[in-house]
Amino acid sequence: MTGKYSISSVKYGKQGRNKRTVWAINPKPFKEAHFAVYPEELCETPIKAGCPEFVCVECKKPREVIFEPSEEYKKLLRNQGKGWSSERRKEAIKIGNALAEGTRHDITADYRRAGYTDCGCNVGFTGGSVLDMFFGSGTTGIVALKQNKKFIGIELSQEYIEIAKKRLKPFLEQTKLK
Repeated sequence: MTGKYSISSVKYGKQGRNKRTVWAINPKPFKEAHFAVYPEELCETPIKAGCPEFVCVECKKPREVIFEPSEEYKKLLRNQGKGWSSERRKEAIKIGNALAEGTRHDITADYRRAGYTDCGCNVGFTGGSVLDMFFGSGTTGIVALKQNKKFIGIELSQEYIEIAKKRLKPFLEQTKLK
């Protein structure tokens, strides 16, 4: 998997804004009693960002993705500092420029997924766990299951608990078949 990271490569949503700052997601109608069912899309990104993909079964340490720069990007990084004598650097600072004219490169960081960290327990990994303290109709649980993660849902209303059980049942049965 290839990832490119730079300010200029940030993907903007339909509203022309950075996805990290503005989300335009409307609630979806739900035939059951819950009045504020949010769409699955609303919790997909936070779960991906905040819950580890894999966790050690024994020590519970999350596995982290290891990214390495592509060969082309490594070459650019190695060549970045070349050609800057201390005199030239002092002159650039005097003028007030961080870079001298003609030496600036528009660099897009190019990293590739190289693998995962390993805790050393050698007992296997499972999906991370998501906690939803206001579980409602169970949308967070459904998204967690779709991402091969576990969930803990807390809900005070027995009515909403029944709705969530009904919604989650097909997904829970599917995970048993895997």
